Amino acid sequence: MGMASTQARLLSITSRMHDIELQAQNIEGRKIALATQQDAAYEKYCAALDATKITVAYQDEYTKKYVDANFSTMCGFDTGRLKDYSLTNNVTGMVIVDDAVKQAYDNFGNDKYAFAFACMGYEYSDFIANCTECGDAVNISEIGIGTLTQSTVGVYDTNGYGEGAGNCFMNQIERIAFLENAGKYPELDDMYDSLCELCNDDNATQSEKEEALAEFRDKLYSKLGNEILAIMNLETAQDTYDFGGDHSLMSSDHSNGVTNFKAGLSGEIGYYLALWDQINNAGGCEAIDPQYASGSDGTEWLNAMVKSGLVSISCRERGVDKAFEETSVSTSIGRNYLQEEQDDSKVKKAEAEYEHELKIINRKDKKYDNKLNKLETERTALKTEQDAYSTMIKDNIEKTMSIFS
Repeated sequence: MGMASTQARLLSITSRMHDIELQAQNIEGRKIALATQQDAAYEKYCAALDATKITVAYQDEYTKKYVDANFSTMCGFDTGRLKDYSLTNNVTGMVIVDDAVKQAYDNFGNDKYAFAFACMGYEYSDFIANCTECGDAVNISEIGIGTLTQSTVGVYDTNGYGEGAGNCFMNQIERIAFLENAGKYPELDDMYDSLCELCNDDNATQSEKEEALAEFRDKLYSKLGNEILAIMNLETAQDTYDFGGDHSLMSSDHSNGVTNFKAGLSGEIGYYLALWDQINNAGGCEAIDPQYASGSDGTEWLNAMVKSGLVSISCRERGVDKAFEETSVSTSIGRNYLQEEQDDSKVKKAEAEYEHELKIINRKDKKYDNKLNKLETERTALKTEQDAYSTMIKDNIEKTMSIFS
C-alpha cells in the first residue's frame, strides 16, 4: 500500500473512532437520564408509602372494623357505625348533606321535628296542619309565629285549634295527640296557654314568640312523642281520625321500626334532630356532588378536603340531647373511632407502576449496554488498525529519511 493510501486509511479510521466516541457519549447521557428516571419512580413509590387515608369505625360482631371514610360511610344515620358524623364546608360554613336531607331542610327547615320525620321517610304530604279558625289546611312548612291583622283572625286562642291564619303551633297529627292527652300533663296545657297569650301581647317581640314556640314544641314531644309517633304509624288513621282525605301509611317507606319516641332519641330520631340543630346554627346546608359521595373518588375527595382544611368533621355521641362537635383524626382519641392509616390501595398501585417502569428502564439500559459493547469492540479493532498504520507510516518515514541521510 502506498504512502498516500495508508495516510487516507489512517484518517478514515481516526474519523470513525471520533464518531464512535460521540455515539458512546450520547448513550452514556441516555443511561444517566434512565438513572434519573429510576430515581423519580422510586421517589414516587416512597411518596405512596407515606400516603394516608382516614378510616371510620363500624361494629363487626364484638370488635371494631374500619372502612374508608367518605361521605357515604360517615354521614347519615347508620346503626353499624359506632358514632355519628357530619361534614362542614369551611369556606361557606354550611353543613354538607345529601340531596334528600337538603330537600327536607328546604321544606321543613322551620321545624326540626318535621325535618327529622321527613328525613326518616315518613310521608309528609299527609302531615298537614289544619287551622279551623281560617278554615284552611295549612302545609306544615308554615308552622311558626305570624303577624296577626284584623283581616285574618286577630287573636291566638287557647282552645287548641285557632292559632291564626297561615301560622300554627302544631300540625294536625300533633294536635290530635295534644287534644287527647294534654289533660294528663297540666304543665303542657299551661305552656300552650302561655304561648297563645304571649303571641297576643303587642309588646312581645318576634324572637320571644319564636323561642316560646320552640320550647312548647320540645315539651310537646318530650311528653307526647310516643302518642304522636303512634298516630303517624297508624294504618287505619283515616278510620279513627278525620284527616279530611285519604291517609296512607306514613311509615310505608320507613324501615327503621321506631315505635318508641324516647328510645328513638338515642337513635335515628335523635340523629336528625341533632343534625337540624347543627344545620340551623350553621345557617343552612348544601348538597354534596354525588360523584364525591362514595367509593374511591369519595375517599380521595374527603382526604384531600380535610387535609387542606376546606372541610371539617363533626362528631356526636349517640344518646339523648347529644350535639355535634368538631373533631379530627388527631383528637379522636380514647377508643379511636377515626384513624389515619397507610393507603394500601395507593401503595399497591405505586408498586405496580414502579415495577412496570423499572422493567422498561432495565430493558432500555440493557439495550444501551449492548450498543456500548459493540461500539467498544469496533473501537478496539479500529485502534489496533490505527496503531498498525501509524507504525507503518513511521517505518516508511524512517526508511525514506535514511536514504537521504
